[in-house]
Amino acid sequence: MEHSRTRIIIDGAIAGLIGAVVVAVWFLLFDLIRGHALETPALLAATILHGSHSHEVQHGLTLLALEYSLLHFGAFITFGIAGGLLLEACETESSLLFSLVIFFVAFEVFFIAVVLFLGPNVMVELTWWGIIVGNLLATGAMLSYFFWRHPA
Repeated sequence: MEHSRTRIIIDGAIAGLIGAVVVAVWFLLFDLIRGHALETPALLAATILHGSHSHEVQHGLTLLALEYSLLHFGAFITFGIAGGLLLEACETESSLLFSLVIFFVAFEVFFIAVVLFLGPNVMVELTWWGIIVGNLLATGAMLSYFFWRHPA
């Protein structure tokens, strides 16, 4: 079934929103279990947007979490649109399917690299396995949505 470019972009944005929500819920649960609700997004906002360190996160926790959420959702929507456009190309050229796999693996590696670049204090707070679990959950949710919308 043919899809218009606009529909593909909308589906990509929706998939991005789904992925963003899945990761946000994962890290909310992750933080709640550790007894520090909203610590992950606040830590990332403080580090990425303000150049602060983890011990400064407790001041303005909600505002920092909101700031990071805007960045987080924007990045996921962009990633979802790019994934949707690549998926559209895979529908007509099946040899590009491996490119889709590489795209999602690169997504995982990119976020881990960003966290490593931010410094050891961020990596210690987030843990590598927490990042991988969150991104794999998001990838699964996004791919499920894409394959539901585009079964070809």
